[in-house]
This record gives sequence, C-alpha cells and structure tokens, in this order.
Amino acid sequence: MTETHSPAASPAGSLRLTISVKLSECIPEACPPCQSLSGLLCGLPPSVDNAFLIGRKRSHYDIHSVARYQCADGFLQRHVPTAKCRANGKWDQPKIICTKSRRAHRYRRHHHKGRRERRKHKRHGHREGGHHGGEQGHNHAHV
Repeated sequence: MTETHSPAASPAGSLRLTISVKLSECIPEACPPCQSLSGLLCGLPPSVDNAFLIGRKRSHYDIHSVARYQCADGFLQRHVPTAKCRANGKWDQPKIICTKSRRAHRYRRHHHKGRRERRKHKRHGHREGGHHGGEQGHNHAHV
C-alpha cells in the first residue's frame, strides 16, 4: 500500500490525504494472508473410505491448502492421494480409492492352485497313457 500526503491545504484549511493501493501487489496466488482476511477457509477435508489424512489435523484450512491421504493397512491406493481447498471455500472431491489388497492375493492363490492341479493332472494322465497304452514303454527304460 502506498500513501501520498499532500501538504497543500484546501480552501477550508484542512489537510488533504490521498491513499492509493497497488492491486498488482495482492494477487490471490501470491498473497495468502489477503485470502485469509477475506474470511474464506475450508473446513475438514472430505473423508475417504479406508483412508486417513496425513499431517497436522486442523479445524480450518487456508485456501489452496492440500490435504494428503494414505490408505489403511491391507488396502492398495489407486489414483492421486490429494485434495485441494478451492477459493470458494470448498474441497475438491478426492480421487483416491483404497481397495482391499487381500482380494487380489486370494484370486492369485486360487488361480495358481487351479493351474497346478491341472498340470499335475496332465502329467499324471501322460504317464498313465504311457503305461496303459503300451506304445511308450521305452520311457520307463530310460528313467
């Protein structure tokens, strides 16, 4: 803010005071205190299923604050783990999704087990074919 005082007295004898403000000095991105003085703040960030907030917990957050989430133990993170406090005093909807990691392991184990059983069955079937077919009796001579 710039103040300009004019020493010249007005006809009534009072001192004239001129105040000029440079608006370019208080751009919203460059001047967070100006935004806080405006009264716009965000409340608590939105909750996310199976996730918790990282960092210091506050009752109110300044405009442009970023909340960071982390998935709970046993859950895998998908998408960006942050949300931003907008100039209108509202939070972005968090994009993070926390999915249960055990499902993937169960599926993999089940899928693996199925393949093993099939392989064993095929090997067993091949040996049986050699035994009972009589055509591949030479396999046993080499073993």
